[in-house]
Amino acid sequence: MPNPCQHMGRSFGFPLGSKINISIMENKTLKEIVEMNTNALTTIIDFWREHEPFTVLLAYAELKRRNHDINEILNYRITEFCLKNNYYNINSFLSTELQKLGYNSFDEYCEKEINTKKTDASGVVSEGVQEKSNVKYNTEKKYPILRLIRQLLKIIGYLLIVGVLYTSYKFFQNPFVGWFVGLKELFNGFLAVLGVFALAESIAVIIDIEYNTRVNKKE
Repeated sequence: MPNPCQHMGRSFGFPLGSKINISIMENKTLKEIVEMNTNALTTIIDFWREHEPFTVLLAYAELKRRNHDINEILNYRITEFCLKNNYYNINSFLSTELQKLGYNSFDEYCEKEINTKKTDASGVVSEGVQEKSNVKYNTEKKYPILRLIRQLLKIIGYLLIVGVLYTSYKFFQNPFVGWFVGLKELFNGFLAVLGVFALAESIAVIIDIEYNTRVNKKE
């Protein structure tokens, strides 16, 4: 008896025995986005491949409206997301999508769609979803010594690059030393530069982890 699945595969042009992967991207409404906590919004950006592009844009816009500090890790994810969708800037991407819907800004979109800014005389939200973007976290720069050390490490890294290139050039120009020594010094210098920049970035990661933990506790 013929296999109906094989018959369907022939009908749609799929090779027999091939696996069809159907990926369903998650979509969130505007109301769901504004009701999410900050950690959930950053998770959407972190795993942007699992969500519809407009959902990622709404999550980003809501984070900005809450004055949330976009750390380096999120910035990297945002860059990936924009390049995947043929944009170089997420703000222009967001503006384009909102204009398609007839809105000039994210605040206007929220106000018209879910009445997030409709208030009574006392300034209290009288209907709709209460705007969580009024929650402002303390974004003062903590750990100034760590931040200073990180900047110094980056400066040292750049100076090392110049020094390694200059030293390697001198070795290459010296006929009594040869190219082998020059290449060896260039490789060792590259490892040293890599180590310095890795240490600087590890400090940034530690600060970002502390900040995200503090923000989530406040929520």
